[in-house]
Amino acid sequence: MLDQAIPVFSSPMYIGVAKDLNDRLLRHRTDFDKGVQWLSKNPGEAESLATRAKNFGLRAAAKGLAMEQLEVWVIETSPSGMGDVDAVQLRSIAHTTEWLLHKIFAPVLGKR
Repeated sequence: MLDQAIPVFSSPMYIGVAKDLNDRLLRHRTDFDKGVQWLSKNPGEAESLATRAKNFGLRAAAKGLAMEQLEVWVIETSPSGMGDVDAVQLRSIAHTTEWLLHKIFAPVLGKR
C-alpha cells in the first residue's frame, strides 16, 4: 500500500530544470556516490554532510536514502509544442515554474 500511496501524497524532494537531463542525472548520481563513500569513512557525520552539502546528490546521501528509493519524474518541454514560444522564452518559463513549485512544495532536498 505504501508503494502506491507515497507518490500520490508526497511532496517532491527535489525540483530542477536541466538543459541536458542525462548529464544532470549523472552528476546527481556521482555526487550521491561520493556522499555515500564519504559517510562510509566518516560514520555518524550525516548531519555534518547535510549542513555542508551544496547539491542534491550529497543531501540525498546525508539523508540515508538508497538510490533504489529515488524516482525521477520528467515534464518534457519543447518550443514546437508551445506555439510562438522560442527556446529562450521556454527556458525562462521553466525557471519561473521551478521557482513557483519550490515556493509551493518546499522540497526538502532542493535548493537552499
